[in-house]
Amino acid sequence: DTEFYKRNEYFPTISLIQLSYFDGNTIKHCIIDVLSDEIDLRQFHDILNDEKIKKIFHSCSQDLEGLYCLFGDIPKSIEDTQVMAEFCGFKKDLSYTDLIKETLKIIVKKDKAMQISNWLKRPLTNRQLEYAINDVDYLLEIYIYLLQKLDLNKNFKFYKAEIYEKYEQNMIEYIKNNAWKKVRFKLGDRTNNYMNLMKKICIVREEYAMKNNIKKKIVLSDNSLRKLMIVQPKSISEWNNEFSDNIELMSVQNELKRKFIETFINFTLDVEQPYIMETKDTVILNKYEKIVDYIISTCKNMNIASEIILNKIDLISYLTDSERLENIFENWKIELFGKELDKIKNSL
Repeated sequence: DTEFYKRNEYFPTISLIQLSYFDGNTIKHCIIDVLSDEIDLRQFHDILNDEKIKKIFHSCSQDLEGLYCLFGDIPKSIEDTQVMAEFCGFKKDLSYTDLIKETLKIIVKKDKAMQISNWLKRPLTNRQLEYAINDVDYLLEIYIYLLQKLDLNKNFKFYKAEIYEKYEQNMIEYIKNNAWKKVRFKLGDRTNNYMNLMKKICIVREEYAMKNNIKKKIVLSDNSLRKLMIVQPKSISEWNNEFSDNIELMSVQNELKRKFIETFINFTLDVEQPYIMETKDTVILNKYEKIVDYIISTCKNMNIASEIILNKIDLISYLTDSERLENIFENWKIELFGKELDKIKNSL
């Protein structure tokens, strides 16, 4: 686990790295002070890159982003107990304390005040150090418990495929390609053209935020992103005319404006304005409902959280031939659901 500071930066600045490991006899804990001038992290980096050593996290995305910023790469042989739990019949995005309670029947109280403390300030308090080490105290036990469940459910290979797609194949590309899913305004049942453009625009924003290591809301807030999607300016002068009374959109740097405008120009299909009517095709909607029922039923039988499969926008795009299945589903999902989805889609 890591403790980090993240204010206006895109990537977290890691302060501490907490470890729990088995030395052959007992489980031991230690904390690495990343900010200490006396610590050489090269050996630890070698451990992260050693494929023979498993690195077990819980909800590892921000930890990995911080480690990527620190070392320039992603650790090898990643395990994530939050993702594991989703393939063991537990609900999606289960917190660490909730997972301890569900699996080990142990109640751990989270010190919320320490969660938001200043991890860059030195010296650290005993209370901070205790909070930090508690986040790895049960990781090995949880991992072993879930590993046995995965083996019993025969879901281990699907879990590992999900880890590979999200983190090991190319985590940075995965983040960029899925950035549109985190916008803070209702997308509703927009047309496929709208959604395809939305995805491209979100990638541009994410890339710019990463490159400059600033939060994407500083690059462009979601509210302004929504306005930009409505107007879709095709030149900087058009941009300036349309948003002359909008301080945030007018303050966007020309370099970024040009990237957005280039995306609008290169998107050759017409996008309906300003908001898209709900899908009215009853045939498509009926097929969508059949797919949802099939996925929920299959996931229930396999003890997999159906939420990690279902995405209405993607499935409607697939049913209307706007997206190919391999563009919206990872390989393991196609293996499990692809044939039946194609069968439902092609049915009369």
